[in-house]
Amino acid sequence: MKKSKENIRKTIENSKPPRKKLEITRELLSTMLIIFLLLVLIETVWQGSVTNYINTNYILIIVVILGIITALVAKEKTKRLKKITRKDYALIAVTSVACTLTIWYKTQNLGWISYSVSIIAGALVILLSMPVLKEQ
Repeated sequence: MKKSKENIRKTIENSKPPRKKLEITRELLSTMLIIFLLLVLIETVWQGSVTNYINTNYILIIVVILGIITALVAKEKTKRLKKITRKDYALIAVTSVACTLTIWYKTQNLGWISYSVSIIAGALVILLSMPVLKEQ
């Protein structure tokens, strides 16, 4: 009987519920953000295919709340510098091309301005992604 009480006490002391809750919150934030971005992309390409059924603002509110919780609760880990690989550069390139094409698609009726705006946006994605990679 004493061993079982002692084991229960040790289990309670060793379990870290805040850490588990933080991990769950991070995973939920990532999942909801991906869902939101996919729904916005689908709505951008096929007008009315998402907004007729779901109000994406509710998902955005959940993403913002989860992001605030994660930012306030998360502790800063010691940063280890990792080497930037070709995979990282490829991800930046694909992201900037996707950004450029999406912006051009939405603004193509503006004429030549749509080309310049989309190219500048793609360049900004590249320029802002490089310092973020170097910090990690």
